[in-house]
Amino acid sequence: MLQSHIISALTAKHSELQGQITHQKELIKTLINDLETIGKTILIYSSQILN
Repeated sequence: MLQSHIISALTAKHSELQGQITHQKELIKTLINDLETIGKTILIYSSQILN
């Protein structure tokens, strides 16, 4: 009986951590996209300043 509680708790924790990892990966993708957008904007403005 104790083993089933342990397995249940570990399974729940595993799912919780997997969900957190998935969320953080999505956040990282968003941040990378934001950085790329900012980088492109910098290139546009810096090329206008040089011309």
